[in-house]
Amino acid sequence: MTVMPKVSLILPCLNEALTIGDCIQRAKEAFQANKIEGEIIVVDGCSTDGSDKIAEKLGARVIRDKHRGYGLAHKIGVEAAKGQWIVKADSDGTYDLADLPKFVEALASGYEYVVGNRFKGGIALGAMPFLHQFIGNPLLTFMQNTMFKTSLGDAHCGFRAFTRKAFNRMNLKARGWEFATEMGIKAAKLGLKTCEIPVHYLPRKVPSKLSTFGAGWRNIRFLLLFSPDYLFVLPGTLLAVAGLVFVAFGVNSLGLSVFWSADPLFQVLQLMFGGFLFLLGFQIISFGISAKSYAVVEGYEQKDALYAFVNKFFNLEKTAFLGFLLLLVSLSFGFWKLVDWLQYGIISVNELKSAVVLSIAAILGVQVVFNAFFLSIVGIKK
Repeated sequence: MTVMPKVSLILPCLNEALTIGDCIQRAKEAFQANKIEGEIIVVDGCSTDGSDKIAEKLGARVIRDKHRGYGLAHKIGVEAAKGQWIVKADSDGTYDLADLPKFVEALASGYEYVVGNRFKGGIALGAMPFLHQFIGNPLLTFMQNTMFKTSLGDAHCGFRAFTRKAFNRMNLKARGWEFATEMGIKAAKLGLKTCEIPVHYLPRKVPSKLSTFGAGWRNIRFLLLFSPDYLFVLPGTLLAVAGLVFVAFGVNSLGLSVFWSADPLFQVLQLMFGGFLFLLGFQIISFGISAKSYAVVEGYEQKDALYAFVNKFFNLEKTAFLGFLLLLVSLSFGFWKLVDWLQYGIISVNELKSAVVLSIAAILGVQVVFNAFFLSIVGIKK
């Protein structure tokens, strides 16, 4: 019979005297009933209600973390753990640790990352607030599934398990509540073999330490920060395309009289508005490319097609040269247009349109030059 690796259960704790004892006891019973060689590690964030003393009395290994922080507590726990298989759960009594063997079985069958699903396992009456159960959690899970191509039913369950090797590969950075979101994102990006386990969710004995809207926003913010394509590139592309459409209508001497006025001055306004949208969109796309490069350099992101394309064809020298060339050409044509206007003193609508187009090109050239340097600074560590 194959000897099962030691399993480490990590319980972050902050003033959970009412529940930490029951959590430890149920975990010990689950280990013993299923003949699992396991240890229980409680990472205590300087509790003032004696939670740490209760945990020690029941045989758990207690690590006192003076810094506090949900993510930091888990990282400290993993570093101290002796097992190659690691299970994490909250110590507030909301998770039934009798479900722990299910996670161990999933890891034993070859899964690298296992997530609990409270919706499939059963949510006790009153255990989860209405906004969380029917709006917040489904919405955040949908966002994560859409952005990172996962298919989870409960992306924010705190009952999870993973191999030590998978945890090291995830290279998690978050120190606070966003740690759980980062873990799900990194697991998806790394293509870890993942499954969900139905778990029971029980009513709280003490109020939650998180605010509904604060925690929700922090999760949304983290999802967006980890997805420059959705935060920057996609909106920027939409703005740039819309800007080009307006520019095309404005440049066209006939206008688009079905939808817009064919008045020449109105066409100039269309051209100016389109140029503004295009430049704004271009700059937002540039932010996205820089954010993606920073994320890759710092280890938050893996290289993707966009990153590879930009790094292959747009190095600092080449991009800055193209931007400077665009600026030089647009300023040169603009200078001769200015000479003509000063000489003849007559400005037609078409000449006014030319001035707007040349101004757009000149500003775009400046953006390209400075964005090239900024992108180079972002990637300087590489």
